[in-house]
Amino acid sequence: MRTSWVCALGLSLSVSAQSSISLDVSISTSGKIASDKVAWFYPTSYSNASDILLVGNDGAATGGFNVWEVALASNGTLPNPIVHKTGRTKLVNVVYSIAGKDWIVTLAQSDSYLRLFNVETQLELESARTKVWGDYSAMCGWRAPSGAQYIYVFGKKTVKVYILQDGNNCVNVLEVGPSHFWLKFLRN
Repeated sequence: MRTSWVCALGLSLSVSAQSSISLDVSISTSGKIASDKVAWFYPTSYSNASDILLVGNDGAATGGFNVWEVALASNGTLPNPIVHKTGRTKLVNVVYSIAGKDWIVTLAQSDSYLRLFNVETQLELESARTKVWGDYSAMCGWRAPSGAQYIYVFGKKTVKVYILQDGNNCVNVLEVGPSHFWLKFLRN
Protein backbone atom coordinates (compact mmCIF):
# COMPACT_ATOMS: atom_id res chain seq x y z
CA MET A 1 0.00 0.00 0.00
CA ARG A 2 1.42 3.34 -0.99
CA THR A 3 0.70 6.21 1.32
CA SER A 4 2.13 9.63 1.95
CA TRP A 5 4.20 9.75 5.12
CA VAL A 6 3.37 12.13 7.89
CA CYS A 7 5.66 12.11 10.88
CA ALA A 8 5.02 13.89 14.12
CA LEU A 9 7.97 14.70 16.31
CA GLY A 10 7.22 15.96 19.81
CA LEU A 11 10.10 17.93 21.26
CA SER A 12 10.37 19.06 24.82
CA LEU A 13 12.90 21.82 25.37
CA SER A 14 14.03 22.51 28.90
CA VAL A 15 14.94 26.18 29.36
CA SER A 16 15.61 26.07 33.08
CA ALA A 17 14.66 24.01 36.08
CA GLN A 18 11.43 26.03 36.38
CA SER A 19 10.21 26.23 32.80
CA SER A 20 9.96 24.11 29.69
CA ILE A 21 8.06 24.22 26.43
CA SER A 22 6.64 21.54 24.15
CA LEU A 23 7.00 21.95 20.43
CA ASP A 24 5.08 19.74 17.99
CA VAL A 25 6.62 19.47 14.54
CA SER A 26 4.81 17.73 11.67
CA ILE A 27 6.53 16.88 8.40
CA SER A 28 5.56 14.92 5.30
CA THR A 29 7.31 13.58 2.22
CA SER A 30 6.92 15.25 -1.15
CA GLY A 31 5.57 12.11 -2.83
CA LYS A 32 4.16 8.70 -2.26
CA ILE A 33 6.45 6.05 -0.82
CA ALA A 34 6.05 2.54 0.51
CA SER A 35 7.74 2.20 3.87
CA ASP A 36 6.77 0.43 7.04
CA LYS A 37 9.98 0.64 9.09
CA VAL A 38 11.69 3.87 10.05
CA ALA A 39 14.58 5.00 12.21
CA TRP A 40 15.60 8.45 13.44
CA PHE A 41 19.20 9.61 13.64
CA TYR A 42 20.01 12.31 16.17
CA PRO A 43 23.46 13.97 15.86
CA THR A 44 26.05 13.09 18.49
CA SER A 45 29.50 14.27 19.41
CA TYR A 46 30.90 11.15 17.69
CA SER A 47 30.07 12.34 14.18
CA ASN A 48 30.25 15.52 12.16
CA ALA A 49 26.64 15.03 11.06
CA SER A 50 24.59 18.00 12.19
CA ASP A 51 21.12 17.16 10.91
CA ILE A 52 18.40 14.93 12.24
CA LEU A 53 17.82 12.20 9.65
CA LEU A 54 14.77 10.09 8.92
CA VAL A 55 15.60 6.66 7.48
CA GLY A 56 12.87 4.57 5.81
CA ASN A 57 12.94 1.15 4.18
CA ASP A 58 11.82 0.25 0.64
CA GLY A 59 11.26 3.77 -0.58
CA ALA A 60 12.88 3.22 -3.95
CA ALA A 61 11.10 1.51 -6.85
CA THR A 62 14.01 -0.94 -7.09
CA GLY A 63 14.11 -1.55 -3.35
CA GLY A 64 16.53 -0.17 -0.82
CA PHE A 65 16.13 2.62 1.68
CA ASN A 66 15.76 6.40 1.75
CA VAL A 67 17.34 9.07 3.95
CA TRP A 68 15.75 12.48 4.47
CA GLU A 69 17.49 15.46 6.10
CA VAL A 70 14.86 16.90 8.42
CA ALA A 71 16.54 20.34 8.60
CA LEU A 72 15.94 20.80 4.86
CA ALA A 73 12.15 20.56 5.21
CA SER A 74 10.33 23.48 3.61
CA ASN A 75 6.73 24.34 4.51
CA GLY A 76 6.44 21.06 6.42
CA THR A 77 7.57 18.92 3.48
CA LEU A 78 10.80 16.94 3.38
CA PRO A 79 12.94 17.31 0.23
CA ASN A 80 13.57 14.40 -2.11
CA PRO A 81 15.53 11.76 -0.21
CA ILE A 82 18.92 10.25 -0.81
CA VAL A 83 18.04 6.85 -2.29
CA HIS A 84 20.14 3.76 -1.63
CA LYS A 85 19.36 0.84 -3.96
CA THR A 86 20.41 -2.22 -2.00
CA GLY A 87 17.62 -4.61 -2.94
CA ARG A 88 14.40 -4.95 -0.98
CA THR A 89 15.36 -3.60 2.43
CA LYS A 90 13.09 -4.96 5.10
CA LEU A 91 14.53 -3.42 8.28
CA VAL A 92 16.43 -0.25 9.24
CA ASN A 93 18.00 1.00 12.45
CA VAL A 94 20.64 3.44 13.69
CA VAL A 95 23.56 2.72 16.03
CA TYR A 96 25.99 5.19 17.54
CA SER A 97 29.70 5.48 18.25
CA ILE A 98 31.25 2.34 16.82
CA ALA A 99 34.76 2.76 15.41
CA GLY A 100 34.31 6.50 15.99
CA LYS A 101 31.28 6.76 13.70
CA ASP A 102 27.51 6.50 13.73
CA TRP A 103 25.86 3.93 11.44
CA ILE A 104 22.64 3.17 9.60
CA VAL A 105 22.00 -0.59 9.83
CA THR A 106 19.84 -2.32 7.21
CA LEU A 107 18.69 -5.87 6.52
CA ALA A 108 17.83 -6.66 2.90
CA GLN A 109 15.35 -9.40 2.18
CA SER A 110 16.59 -9.98 -1.36
CA ASP A 111 20.09 -11.16 -0.35
CA SER A 112 19.83 -11.51 3.48
CA TYR A 113 22.72 -9.13 4.16
CA LEU A 114 22.96 -7.00 7.27
CA ARG A 115 24.68 -3.82 6.05
CA LEU A 116 26.22 -0.80 7.77
CA PHE A 117 26.26 2.67 6.21
CA ASN A 118 28.30 5.57 7.62
CA VAL A 119 25.81 8.29 8.63
CA GLU A 120 28.11 11.12 7.47
CA THR A 121 29.13 9.79 4.05
CA GLN A 122 26.17 7.41 3.53
CA LEU A 123 28.64 4.90 2.09
CA GLU A 124 28.44 1.22 2.92
CA LEU A 125 31.15 -0.44 4.97
CA GLU A 126 31.30 -3.54 2.75
CA SER A 127 33.67 -5.40 5.07
CA ALA A 128 30.91 -5.48 7.72
CA ARG A 129 28.34 -7.29 5.52
CA THR A 130 26.91 -10.26 7.38
CA LYS A 131 24.50 -12.97 6.14
CA VAL A 132 21.36 -13.27 8.26
CA TRP A 133 19.34 -16.18 6.87
CA GLY A 134 15.63 -16.27 7.68
CA ASP A 135 12.46 -14.21 7.63
CA TYR A 136 12.64 -11.33 10.08
CA SER A 137 10.13 -8.63 10.92
CA ALA A 138 11.78 -6.39 13.52
CA MET A 139 15.22 -5.08 14.44
CA CYS A 140 16.35 -3.03 17.41
CA GLY A 141 19.61 -1.94 18.92
CA TRP A 142 20.77 -1.86 22.52
CA ARG A 143 23.92 -0.48 24.09
CA ALA A 144 24.93 -2.36 27.22
CA PRO A 145 26.24 -0.46 30.27
CA SER A 146 29.66 -1.85 29.30
CA GLY A 147 29.43 0.08 26.02
CA ALA A 148 28.90 -2.98 23.81
CA GLN A 149 26.43 -2.36 20.97
CA TYR A 150 23.98 -5.15 20.09
CA ILE A 151 21.51 -5.57 17.23
CA TYR A 152 18.54 -7.89 17.81
CA VAL A 153 16.76 -9.30 14.74
CA PHE A 154 13.36 -10.88 15.47
CA GLY A 155 11.52 -13.45 13.34
CA LYS A 156 8.47 -15.63 13.87
CA LYS A 157 10.35 -18.47 15.57
CA THR A 158 13.82 -17.16 16.12
CA VAL A 159 15.83 -14.24 17.45
CA LYS A 160 19.36 -13.48 16.31
CA VAL A 161 21.69 -11.27 18.29
CA TYR A 162 24.75 -9.55 16.85
CA ILE A 163 27.42 -7.54 18.61
CA LEU A 164 28.98 -4.66 16.68
CA GLN A 165 32.57 -4.09 17.79
CA ASP A 166 35.21 -1.49 17.06
CA GLY A 167 37.86 -3.25 14.97
CA ASN A 168 40.54 -0.56 14.47
CA ASN A 169 38.84 1.72 11.91
CA CYS A 170 36.37 -0.99 10.92
CA VAL A 171 33.34 -2.65 12.47
CA ASN A 172 33.22 -6.34 13.34
CA VAL A 173 29.73 -7.88 13.27
CA LEU A 174 29.57 -11.13 15.24
CA GLU A 175 26.59 -13.36 16.01
CA VAL A 176 26.22 -13.91 19.74
CA GLY A 177 25.08 -17.34 20.91
CA PRO A 178 22.82 -19.82 19.15
CA SER A 179 19.43 -18.44 18.20
CA HIS A 180 17.57 -21.38 19.76
CA PHE A 181 18.87 -20.26 23.16
CA TRP A 182 17.16 -16.90 22.75
CA LEU A 183 13.89 -18.50 21.65
CA LYS A 184 13.93 -20.74 24.74
CA PHE A 185 14.70 -17.71 26.90
CA LEU A 186 11.75 -15.78 25.40
CA ARG A 187 9.33 -18.69 25.94
CA ASN A 188 10.01 -18.83 29.70
